[in-house]
Amino acid sequence: MINTSDLEHTPSHALLVFVGHADDAKQQAEWVRETQSVLQEELTRRIEHYYCQLTTVDIYLWESHAPRTFGGQKLIDAAIDRANMAIFVFRDRVGKVTWEELQRFKQIREEGIPIIAVFPDGPSSLEVNRDLEKSEAWTDLLRKKMSLEKTGRNMVPNH
Repeated sequence: MINTSDLEHTPSHALLVFVGHADDAKQQAEWVRETQSVLQEELTRRIEHYYCQLTTVDIYLWESHAPRTFGGQKLIDAAIDRANMAIFVFRDRVGKVTWEELQRFKQIREEGIPIIAVFPDGPSSLEVNRDLEKSEAWTDLLRKKMSLEKTGRNMVPNH
């Protein structure tokens, strides 16, 4: 994992995986971070007999690399510009900024770099049936999921 918020210290041979998520999906983002060693093993295995510039896997999570301080979004935008792939994980809602990051990634990455969006099968609790705000957030999540499915981008529909 990247140990600094300064992307200039990220080696050019690192496959940078940007992980985007709203506050309610922190645990799911951590699960992605925990796959780093598996991803590294797979990358190493695949490039064993082929030349590839990318030899290490680094996971970028905004909580670790762009704390909520003035200018933090600039660090996140720099990571989006540098990333080789993105994984967006959702739970019960799609955060406004997270959705903007996903859209930004799509706009600047038309050359086919993978964007994976992972959505749950259903809401995490029955509160969505009793709380109007949670119900609206869940409905918004479903609409955004459907809009991504229509674009045909690389996406994993459920987790």
